[in-house]
Amino acid sequence: MKKEELILAILSELRPYSMPYLMNRYGNKAEDGGYALLKNFAEESQIIYSLGVGSIVQNYLFEIEMAGYGKKVFMYDDNLEKLPQHFENLFYKKCFVSSKNALEHIKENGHEDERDMLAQIDIEGGEYELISNIDSSYFKHFSQLTFEFHDLHDPTEEMLNVLKKINEHYYMYHIHANNHSNKFDSVFGVMPEAIEVSYVRKDKVPFTPYYCKLPRPFPLIDVPCCRFRPDITLRWWCS
Repeated sequence: MKKEELILAILSELRPYSMPYLMNRYGNKAEDGGYALLKNFAEESQIIYSLGVGSIVQNYLFEIEMAGYGKKVFMYDDNLEKLPQHFENLFYKKCFVSSKNALEHIKENGHEDERDMLAQIDIEGGEYELISNIDSSYFKHFSQLTFEFHDLHDPTEEMLNVLKKINEHYYMYHIHANNHSNKFDSVFGVMPEAIEVSYVRKDKVPFTPYYCKLPRPFPLIDVPCCRFRPDITLRWWCS
């Protein structure tokens, strides 16, 4: 597949649905580290998996907020020996989560029967290997997923297949550009190298939603990941 065709196919998998549910921003309210989630499903989730943490407290304000609500937050990163500051309900393990061990962690934590957990996945490109090779039973455990997808400037067939696999099980309802990364021009307009995307599992929505026609960012929900750069407008699904 030619690069332009591949970009077009990837963008066709990255179209947000309209949802008649309140969306809320959790975590960092001023810059990177905040995530848009459907409020009622986020409140329902009592267990959070956070793959990719960061080295300073500001990097995991999302996890701290969730822990403050009494939720149990299981955090994984391979570049951090321990959390720089401990908070109740945060459980950290130095480990890179991949398709080889993701289900093992769920079993290790006694969560095999959980169906409404929430996952935050920001593993610097490792998300493609994780989703490509993980058994689809992984998805039954998580009612909402929020990803940071990387390297859109270098599209691959694996990237396309990962998005298709997720879309089999989830509706994408929010997308936001990470303006820390560079943006590049394609025949389809300006695109970022990295995007933040939120999903809700299809069996949680008792109807078939329709595609949204509004561009992003959303006021009051989205803020620039880098506060010193303007946000990037995304609108390829609007036409």
